Amino acid sequence: MGLTGTLIMNSPLDSYVPLKWIGKEHSNYSTFKNYFIKYGGFFHNEIIGYKNINILKKEIEEISLRRTKDLLDLPEKTVIDEFVDMDNQQRVFYDNIIDGIFEDIDKVELNSDQVLSIVSRLRQATSSPSILTSLEINSSKILRAVDLSEQILYNNNKVVIFSIFKETLNQLKDKLKEFNPLMCTGDYSDEEISSNIEKFQNDDSYKILLATT
Repeated sequence: MGLTGTLIMNSPLDSYVPLKWIGKEHSNYSTFKNYFIKYGGFFHNEIIGYKNINILKKEIEEISLRRTKDLLDLPEKTVIDEFVDMDNQQRVFYDNIIDGIFEDIDKVELNSDQVLSIVSRLRQATSSPSILTSLEINSSKILRAVDLSEQILYNNNKVVIFSIFKETLNQLKDKLKEFNPLMCTGDYSDEEISSNIEKFQNDDSYKILLATT
């Protein structure tokens, strides 16, 4: 059995891994792509659309059970946007990356994959500079996350922190080590992750859960 809140995030291809994992899909990824993707453009290797979506939809409906938020007994969600300014050292580091990007743009025409890589690098610089450098550069986001966590724990509540970057969570784990945070990242087996989630939900001695998205 598989459980997800976002089976398909960006394209129908996102469904391949979940379907393969539960044993519903038996083809390899190349065959799966060729069956559901329309190719065109230069050398006929650009994705211009999708096909056979009705078949994929039927396949998903046969093995899925969907529950929307309105059917669940959940408390009202409060969203608070936190704007965190980088300190001078982190700002200089970030600006240097920007300058390097502009130099690259002047030399070559960037494709979509390179643009995504650049965006990821900038997000890493704001989240956890140590991903990109051996220099000791503080992350204002991490420091703010630690501060907020301590405030929440002071009120005897639990904390869940998500990040797309594992290194960010590793740093948070170190800075919050006195609270013995539980981890759910790719470094842990499915059994360990399930155990950590159960501990967090049922054992009040565990107050913090750190997980990758």
